[in-house]
Amino acid sequence: MLENIKTAQEYLTICHNGQRKEIVNVQDLFERHGIKPVLNLLKDFAKEKKDKLVKLVNEDKTRSEVDETISVLFRLTMAIRSLERELEEVTACLS
Repeated sequence: MLENIKTAQEYLTICHNGQRKEIVNVQDLFERHGIKPVLNLLKDFAKEKKDKLVKLVNEDKTRSEVDETISVLFRLTMAIRSLERELEEVTACLS
C-alpha cells in the first residue's frame, strides 16, 4: 500500500545537475494529515498550475516558464493518480 505514496513522492522530486528539489513532500504531509487532505492539496495546487499555464500561453507561448509549468503539472497529475490508487487500496481493505 505505501508503495503508492513512495511513487507519488518520486514524481514530486526533481533531480537536476546533481541537486534534488521536492515540489511537495507528500510523505511528511501524509504522516501529519492523512491521504484525503494531501490529495485535496495536490489537486488545488494542480488547478493553480493549470490556471498559470493558461495565462502563460495566452501571454507568450515561447517562454521557458511554459515548459516548467507543464512539467510540474504532469508530475502533480501522476502523484495524484498514485495517491488515488493508495486511497482505493485502503478503502478496499476496510470494506
